Amino acid sequence: MIVRGSGTYRIDDEEVPIEVGTFLRFDPETRRCPVAGPDGLSMIAVGARRGSYEARGPF
Repeated sequence: MIVRGSGTYRIDDEEVPIEVGTFLRFDPETRRCPVAGPDGLSMIAVGARRGSYEARGPF
């Protein structure tokens, strides 16, 4: 989740604009690279091993 600033996220061969409030989810094999804009970029990133998530509700 982007918490401050803006920029772009290079996802495989695509560039996606990001700003405060943007939330992204990637499969582990996805190539990705955040690129900060002129005001910088702060984000929160969480990772988990494939198969480690077990659904516990109707999400």
